[in-house]
Amino acid sequence: MNNGETTPKKNKYDIINILLITGCVVLTVLLIVKVFFFTSVKVSQTSMFPTLKDGDVVWVSKTAKIQRGDVVVFFVEDTNWWQSFDDSNKKLIKRVVAVAGDSIWVENVTEDTFKVMVRCNDTGETAEEKYIWKGNEVEIPNIGRTYLERLKDCIGEENAYTVPEGYFFAMGDNRNNSKDSRNTEVGDVSYSRVFGVVID
Repeated sequence: MNNGETTPKKNKYDIINILLITGCVVLTVLLIVKVFFFTSVKVSQTSMFPTLKDGDVVWVSKTAKIQRGDVVVFFVEDTNWWQSFDDSNKKLIKRVVAVAGDSIWVENVTEDTFKVMVRCNDTGETAEEKYIWKGNEVEIPNIGRTYLERLKDCIGEENAYTVPEGYFFAMGDNRNNSKDSRNTEVGDVSYSRVFGVVID
């Protein structure tokens, strides 16, 4: 029985407000995830070929612990916390070959080509460069003499280079077409420069 009372109807403005609030919450959650946890990066270089090709889009975890063999995205230069959110800051994508305390050197394969060797600090074992990407083994080419750069004096384990504390040594899988830790412009990469770890 209705005693003359009317039931208020939800007007269209209430529905619009609910939609706006829901949209703001969803956008905020997505922004938090992108800034602090996961984001996508478009590859715009050929230094990781054949693992990654120019134009590939990869997902990056910003919370994953860096390990030998990981593919990482890092800033070319040191950046502060605020600058790390600026997508215009130039980034490189490379593979972590050696971490702090590891010894790295090269050995002759032929007269003018060399393979990279790494003595792991934690196990004392020599790491093999056998990387798997999307179920396939990645072919890592030997390095030509002209591409040794910072490793040119590290021929043989007796001349090994030790990666300093707080840094890692990164190289592109396309060893003869990559600007990486072999170059003085890039050098050893500090963890403060890391943008994230690529998820296979």
